[in-house]
Amino acid sequence: MVKITKYKLNEMEDDDVKEWIMLEDNLMKEERGIKALNKFYDETIKFWSKDGKHVLGYVAYSPPLTFFASIKGYTED
Repeated sequence: MVKITKYKLNEMEDDDVKEWIMLEDNLMKEERGIKALNKFYDETIKFWSKDGKHVLGYVAYSPPLTFFASIKGYTED
């Protein structure tokens, strides 16, 4: 997506100022998004890659499930 936006910016003519501003704004958002995704990926690999680190927490109490709790057959917990 970034390559497409950069290509469009390079191919634009000078009279398309509004579109140029919009494309430049989109390009900056895309680049920020890529940085955020790379940071998230690095944290995921660092902290979640080993099987022992997949635990989010422990269940202290959970009420029993009730099956067919309504006419439509939903469950209730």
